[in-house]
Amino acid sequence: MQLLYNNSKVQKQCTDLKTAKKLFGGNAALATSLFARINAMQQANVIKDIVMMPTFHFRKLNGNMDGFFCYRRKNEERSMAYYYSAIR
Repeated sequence: MQLLYNNSKVQKQCTDLKTAKKLFGGNAALATSLFARINAMQQANVIKDIVMMPTFHFRKLNGNMDGFFCYRRKNEERSMAYYYSAIR
């Protein structure tokens, strides 16, 4: 699966371990967790492969956020994912 990032800063935080540790205040466990999730998303064929994994705690959003999924990170922030199909 191809991942699209909001901007180059977010991409660097998600692909560079040193930058990720800095983002999480030096917490290597959170940075490693982020990298595990990113790696799992890259290896998946479809978003359902990730959403169905109970360790990631994804939940589907509805209403005006229909089509989005979120998961709660350890520091109580939420990260969002959106399924985008290039085939329309």
